[in-house]
Amino acid sequence: MDKRTELRKALSTLNKMVKTQTDVDDAFFCALGPVCLKYGSPGIPPSFKKGFGVSHIIAKRDYEHTSDPIAFPETGLEVARKLMDVIVYGTITKTIPAKQCVHLQKDGFEAVISQNWHGDKVNWLLTGWKQIKNG
Repeated sequence: MDKRTELRKALSTLNKMVKTQTDVDDAFFCALGPVCLKYGSPGIPPSFKKGFGVSHIIAKRDYEHTSDPIAFPETGLEVARKLMDVIVYGTITKTIPAKQCVHLQKDGFEAVISQNWHGDKVNWLLTGWKQIKNG
């Protein structure tokens, strides 16, 4: 797997899916295998409960950015783009077999990949964020 090619593919796919608001199966590859990007739905602010997918990540991170741009300098789309980099180049920091999810980190960002979509074995971006350093 050429990681540069996969990152370009991931970013291109992300931009297209946001524009068309559609899911993309096997959007790109990472160490876990093929990754699907689910567009999902933003959820209900301010907690964004009942949301999922990329639209949920973008909406929640945009809300944080608007509420406190000093603590959250990146927009939702900027965070989503960074998560593509985390998935392709990041380090697996935690696996939670009971929840079938894997955490990856890189450059102060964390992405969570769920390995189950309604009972099917599928890697998809569940959530992600910029880690806030305390102190």
